[in-house]
Formats: sequence, C-alpha cells, structure tokens
Amino acid sequence: MSEETPPEGGSSQTQSTISPSQTRSQSQSGSGSSSGPTSGSQSSGSGTLSSVDTIPVTLPSVPEEPEPQPWGRLLPMTQAFRSHDCVEDQYLFGRDSRCDYVLDDPREKGSEKFRIYSKKHFRIYRDGSEVFVEDYSNNGTFVDGVLVGKKRKLPLVNNSVLSLAEQRNRVFVFIDLMSDDQSSLPVGLREKYVLTRRIGTGVCGEVRLAFERSTCRKVAVKIINKKNFQSEGVSHLLPPPL
Repeated sequence: MSEETPPEGGSSQTQSTISPSQTRSQSQSGSGSSSGPTSGSQSSGSGTLSSVDTIPVTLPSVPEEPEPQPWGRLLPMTQAFRSHDCVEDQYLFGRDSRCDYVLDDPREKGSEKFRIYSKKHFRIYRDGSEVFVEDYSNNGTFVDGVLVGKKRKLPLVNNSVLSLAEQRNRVFVFIDLMSDDQSSLPVGLREKYVLTRRIGTGVCGEVRLAFERSTCRKVAVKIINKKNFQSEGVSHLLPPPL
C-alpha cells in the first residue's frame, strides 16, 4: 500500500511500502536462481563427444599420357653433328639460334664448310605419312646426291643421305621409323623414284605412292610379285595326280 504525503514547499515525493508477502516471494525466487546447475545442464556436462570415423578412400589413378614416339631419326655422318629424333611435324636446321637444330659445333665454326652453311639451311617436315626436305639455302641441300634447289622439296625415305653445301659433304642419314626398307626394289626404280606408302593391293601385287626424284611429282607404281606367276606356271607342269 502506498501513501502520498504532500511535502512542504509544494514539491511531491512518493514512498513505496512493500508488504511482507511480497518480500517472502522475492527471497524465494532469489534463492532459486542462486541454486546449483539444473539437471539439464548436468546431463550435458556429463556427456562425451563421439569421434567421427574416417574411412580411407582410394582414388583411381589417372593414366599418364604416353610419350610421343619419333617418326624419324637423323644419324650423324661426321663428328661435328649430333643425332636427332623427329617427334614434331617439322624441324628447321641452320646456323641461326632460332632454328630447331642449330649448326653450332665448335669444331665446325672455324672451318670453311661452316661459313657456307646458311642461317636457315633446310627444313624437314612430315605431311601425312610422307617425309620431305625443303631447301632454304643458296648453297644447296642434297638428298642422295641430288640437289633439292632453293624453295623446292624432295621426299625422304629410309637410308636417304643428306649433304649440305657440297654433294660430298655428307652430314646425315635419315632413318624412317614408320616405313619399310626399299633395298629389295630394283636399282633402276630406286634411282628414278622414291617409293612411300602402299595405296592398293591386288592379286598380282601392290600399288605404292611414289615421287619422281627430279620433279617431286606424285606417281603410282605397281609392283608385281613374280612368285605368284611362277607358282601358277609350275602347277601346270606338274603331272596330274594318280
């Protein structure tokens, strides 16, 4: 219960009177709030954290890309040159440092031959299954003794010999790692044509793509296997079976 007594001097003050029942209820609530932790907090405090099990996972191995295999190889015929595997589609040879194969052997730099090598002397490149050499030099590039000629090209086959500046200055022998050897072909045919891949087969033999050495013109050469005719001829001469 509150009583308001007007103060002296015209100001008013308010006095509050708390009943005994209100005092008891406040003391009970205070004692309840100051008590220990509740049962809920005890249960959470007594619990333990469960560990997360890790399962090993084996990831599939990524297969490595196979290394590209060379399609040709240049073997040196003099000590001043080094062997070279042809993996890319083309290679430029010369004295210029920007060439793929730099002619910079110190044993050749002081010789007269080195001075007649061009900064960009020749290029070897692959066009499909055929390999060519293109001459960039005024001093000449030779394939098996035949002058290629500046801005002209000639096909390369297995065991072709490359000469620079002079016909007798043999520097490389080309090994074609993708085609067959032509040593079994007639000499006259090898001297006039460069045979490459097979483009057809028949009962009598096979047809192969060839290039004329003097002009690099494409031709088709038919190779007839004489053994087939010999076997047929012999069979007619044999006596009939009894």
